[in-house]
Amino acid sequence: MKKPRLPTPTPSLDKFGEHYDQIDLGGPAPADNPPRPRDPGDLAAISMLEAAFAAHPEVRDLAGQGSAAIIVAVPPLWAKPVQRAWAFLMMRDGQIAENGDTFTSLRWRDPAEQLHIAFVREDAADARKTADGAAVVALALGHGGTAVGFAPDPETSLPAALLAAADATITLKPIDSQQLAEVIEEISGNAPTEVIADTIAAKISPDDLRLAVRAGQDANSAIRRLVAMIAKRQIIPDITLADLGGMEEAVTWGFSLANDLAEYRDGILSWSEVDRGVLLSGPPGCGKTTFARALAGSCGTPLIASSLGEWQAAGHLGDLLKAMRRTFEQARAAAPAILLVDEIDGFGDRANLSSGHKDYSVQVINGFLELLDGVVAREGIVVVGATNHPSRLDPAITRSGRLDRHITIGLPDEGGLTKILRHHLGDDLPGEDLSAAAKLALGGTGADAARWVRGAKRRGRQGARSMCMEDLIAEIRGNAPEVCPSILRRCAIHEAGHAIAIAVLHPATLRHVSIRQTWTTGGGVISQRPLHDLATSSDIDELLMILMAGRASEEIVLGSASSGAGGGVESDLAKATMLATSAITALGLGRATTPIWSGMPSPDTIDILLSRRPDIGRQVEARLDRAYGAAKTLITGHSGSLSRIVDRLIEVETLSGDEVLALLLPESPAPEQEAC
Repeated sequence: MKKPRLPTPTPSLDKFGEHYDQIDLGGPAPADNPPRPRDPGDLAAISMLEAAFAAHPEVRDLAGQGSAAIIVAVPPLWAKPVQRAWAFLMMRDGQIAENGDTFTSLRWRDPAEQLHIAFVREDAADARKTADGAAVVALALGHGGTAVGFAPDPETSLPAALLAAADATITLKPIDSQQLAEVIEEISGNAPTEVIADTIAAKISPDDLRLAVRAGQDANSAIRRLVAMIAKRQIIPDITLADLGGMEEAVTWGFSLANDLAEYRDGILSWSEVDRGVLLSGPPGCGKTTFARALAGSCGTPLIASSLGEWQAAGHLGDLLKAMRRTFEQARAAAPAILLVDEIDGFGDRANLSSGHKDYSVQVINGFLELLDGVVAREGIVVVGATNHPSRLDPAITRSGRLDRHITIGLPDEGGLTKILRHHLGDDLPGEDLSAAAKLALGGTGADAARWVRGAKRRGRQGARSMCMEDLIAEIRGNAPEVCPSILRRCAIHEAGHAIAIAVLHPATLRHVSIRQTWTTGGGVISQRPLHDLATSSDIDELLMILMAGRASEEIVLGSASSGAGGGVESDLAKATMLATSAITALGLGRATTPIWSGMPSPDTIDILLSRRPDIGRQVEARLDRAYGAAKTLITGHSGSLSRIVDRLIEVETLSGDEVLALLLPESPAPEQEAC
């Protein structure tokens, strides 16, 4: 209907300063009855908006009366077409200025006409929720116009002034099969006989319609194109959680999520009740990416994978942020979907950024946080972040509502490796007992297992035969250096010492001990002792004993220790020195009556600290001396068990924790620890 002209002169907008983009509302008004658009995306938006008006006629009446602020919640990717649909249905006798909170100079040629403002926001990154639009919203409402906001997630993306002034909110449902058929018929000139499911129709974007619906072509071909386009975005990985081994906590959570997503699809659960993010951490090659693929496979959803490095490759800061948004848009178009952000620690922590690139990094992190926020804008997207270094991550990324669940994936045990090897072997070695290979592989990762199987299959091809178990064993052993029997025995004595200390002090945590030779190590012991949230002085002493037990075993059995306990920052001596120093300087577990915090040491600073503070150095040395003496006492008391474990290790290379415990006969109790 024709809006009444206002007798009151319109105030100038010059006083609103530099917060607004230039928009020219001059030019002739459109015809009273403009032809319907031929763009299928716009036609679909008109149909969606008309359906919403039919369900809520009071909102249409409110908009027609003027002086109204209205929020329109739209499906993702539909904000712009719905805004055009609103203009077509409601503004046939006037004009509408878009993106009203970004004007710098508004030239309003006919002050007597009403001013209609539209805020179009596809996601939170398009415009932060600020008060910048207050003046324009007030101007439109004060002179009989309307201010309308279109966004998938209005609360996180529309201006605060519009949200505060809103008289009504209307939510548009995704296009359904009937509306889609009507759009296709209007463009193609014939009605489709093939039916598309509502669940597929809901995933269709305006661009999908523009690419698939073509004038003068058969309507059914448009349906088939749309189904094929959605199917390409819905490729589901062929691996499932049932195929994984060695990551029980992650798999248990994954199955729970799969059940929740199934109930979400069926309308039983709302999206707010589904876990929307998880952080996976663990050493390189432990299977974080494989888990994301298997999670998508079990959930029956596509996997969208990217990383900060991939987004940075797009160009400067603006291009990077656009690339991030495109990835999330791709996931939204395929939702429900699993979105993997690999090497997520690359974002860094805003509290520890270097000054040189701080502004850049802060904007990148803030942009990522905006994409993680918003229940509506991220509906159907489960974000999986993967990292080797969770401590480097900005805490805001893992706060509640974002990646608020943290699961650590460790090295797989023998059972896990058996399952992983079987998965990668496929049809090879059917029915073969893989326990010997899995035991030898202990200490390896899922990525190692895949590499070993590839190498074993290659050995078979090169020999013009099928692969055999010997090929797999040879690959697991690798091109390890040949060592003389005396060195191999010393390695066995060293690792057996560690294993005995763990078995005596914390038997349930011992997983395996191995002397399998590689280019970098002569073996190792794996235990899964829970980290102490509140460690006591005795807890520290036990850990120091375990770290010193390998060297102690060498000295007791062979009469002297070797360099095997020393070396880099991951060596026994480095870890023991760091732990003993931390107990004194940072944990308050030294001998001082009133402890003083003097900082957490690091590999780069500990030598300076100990040289500048000889008093701390003396305490560290004394504590290590006591731990070393206690370790020698423990090993001496279990010399018979040590001999049996060493002999068995030389024979089979790897022993499980249970096998070590079976060889550990009661000989003498563990030593009492002196408080340090």
